[in-house]
Amino acid sequence: MKANNSMNYRALTVIGILAAFVWCMACSFFIAAIGLCSSVSVRWETGGVSPSALVRQQKYAKQDGLAKQPEVTLWQVYSAQEIMDADMGSTTADVVVVFGACEDIMSKTTLVGTLPSQSDTAGCAISSKLAFSLWGSTNVLGMQIKIEGEVLYVRGVFDDDTSRVFRQAEEESSDTLSNMQLIFSDGGTREKAERYLTASDFTGGTILDLPLMGWVFGMIYRLPAMVLAFGIVIRLIKRGGKLRHYPMWMISYLPLALIALAALVICIDFPDIPSSFIPSRWSDFKFWKNLFLDHWENLTVWMSAAPTFRDKELWNAAFFLLLFSLFASILVAIAAKMTSIRSYAGLVLSCVIYTLSLCLISVKIVSYNNISIGKVMYFMPCLWLCFDLMLHWQGGKLGFVSHERRISVD
Repeated sequence: MKANNSMNYRALTVIGILAAFVWCMACSFFIAAIGLCSSVSVRWETGGVSPSALVRQQKYAKQDGLAKQPEVTLWQVYSAQEIMDADMGSTTADVVVVFGACEDIMSKTTLVGTLPSQSDTAGCAISSKLAFSLWGSTNVLGMQIKIEGEVLYVRGVFDDDTSRVFRQAEEESSDTLSNMQLIFSDGGTREKAERYLTASDFTGGTILDLPLMGWVFGMIYRLPAMVLAFGIVIRLIKRGGKLRHYPMWMISYLPLALIALAALVICIDFPDIPSSFIPSRWSDFKFWKNLFLDHWENLTVWMSAAPTFRDKELWNAAFFLLLFSLFASILVAIAAKMTSIRSYAGLVLSCVIYTLSLCLISVKIVSYNNISIGKVMYFMPCLWLCFDLMLHWQGGKLGFVSHERRISVD
């Protein structure tokens, strides 16, 4: 029996560590996805907004005393442009023309230098792949490149395996840029973007509510925690059902159940519900259906268009976030079902093993993906372990014999 328990405990340890690793991978893709969701995106299939028109609108808005104007970045990708260096060597690259903050549309890490500021129309930032193609190195600050005969100076190099150049548009340019990013100081929504575009006479674009998608990504990232939360609630209900005929025992059980639920709410750390999800009248039963259909139709229209590099990065991160979160949820459910804590020493040992494993795994992943592990990943598994011991202790006090778990951790 001891040999069997030892083997099962080793299997539980392996599954638990694997679950922590997969969850960390999901976290890395969550960070990548959420980094692209800070602004509301607008896209025009034909036309767009020119830098001169945007400057004019911002000037009039300031004169009229309009408050809470969003930060606006215009951009457009010109594919397969010829890039030449000072020695007349040439290659092709995608040129991203920006009017505003380049940081608003790029999630890549800057290796050396900086991205060109809005006023720096003579500078550019290039990808590491393009730098190696032209010069065989990323130490290329100050080097010259030519795009359609125009000389630009390299201000920075960012990590990217695609040949790409970021440059700023002239303020006086009347050439329309087909993409817009809107960052609102008090949080962006599709409704705010619609009001801004209508007031500015920038109509005809398709809006993608990226902050709302960021909220969805936050829920997907918490799937393993929600599996544990669901298990805790189910076990609380089942134990309460056993005590429904014993009022005195139920009275002693309720404080423990309330403490467990309060800890659950604190540890799972749900993101705030978007204001657009709250109906003005709770009697409006079609609200949720219309809300879902509206956003789904808008997302379908957006995805039917040719994807930009930002879209590809976002969909890629979202796909792997969902994949790893689902896999982590399965592993977490298996580990939770196998776990059984029967002593304080077993509780401490299990929490220490999990926390140290998570720290070591996250440090390894951070070195490649620059991620920050959320408290939900640290606290929810430990809360499950504490809750398991609490049920065992409470069941023992009441004379119950628990058959809910198969492996004992002493």
